[in-house]
Order: sequence, then structure tokens, then C-alpha cells
Amino acid sequence: MRMDLKKIAEDYRRKGYIWGYELLLYPQDALALLDILEQANILVVGCNLWRFWEKDRTYFVEIVGGCGKVEEELSRTDVEHNVRVLRAFLQQPLPYGAELISFDFAESKWWDWLVPPEEQYPHGKRVYPRPKDAAPENSEEHNS
Repeated sequence: MRMDLKKIAEDYRRKGYIWGYELLLYPQDALALLDILEQANILVVGCNLWRFWEKDRTYFVEIVGGCGKVEEELSRTDVEHNVRVLRAFLQQPLPYGAELISFDFAESKWWDWLVPPEEQYPHGKRVYPRPKDAAPENSEEHNS
């Protein structure tokens, strides 16, 4: 069965937040996406950590260097290795108060499907909030 990667990308846009040129996901959604990326042989070459800046949960700040040693372990060619490294990282509590993660991809086509050019905005210009009914049950957003 051929995976419809464009449709998968569209589905994941609804599970996260678009902030500038990044798709920010909660760890459990990022883990599920990693499984799909591995099956489709899509190479993740980096990651970024994020946290909410304000209590209204509409602005984000990147935790520069938050992925640190994880990024040093990532390969520029080995999809399976990178998925293993990122999966292990995401199965632990995120460091530095991070709540969300975004991925960097080797393939620009996949990137454009996740955050299409017409939806890309410089940081701080636009955010697409995740629907409240899609929030994880243990999140502050779900309980409000």
C-alpha cells in the first residue's frame, strides 16, 4: 500500500502549531510521525525544542541548542538510525521546560507539505493553534 505522504503531512499540520516556518508538535505526536517517516524513508536531520512564551499559549520561543547532543548523534544519510535516536530522546521528558518539538528534513518536498509556502510566515507574524479537542488530555489547554 502506497502511503499518501501529502495527506499525512496535512493531518499532522492539524495536530500541531505552525510558527513561522516550523511545525511544532507535542512529543506523542512527534513519536507517531517518526514511525511514518521511517516507513516512508524520509530523513530527519535535526530538531528544535520549543516552549510556550505566554499563558495564552499563542506565542512560542525556541530553546536554542535544546536538542544539543541528540543533533550531534544524527546521521546525514541513515533514516533508521536517526529515528532510533529521536525516538529515545522523545520518550524522556523534554529538557529546559520544552513542551514541543519540530524536525528539520533533508527533503524540501516533505517540508513544503508540512508547512506549505503559502502558510509560511516569519516568526511572530502568524500562528495556527491546534484545535482544543485535539489537545492531549494531560495538558493545561485540554483542561481549560
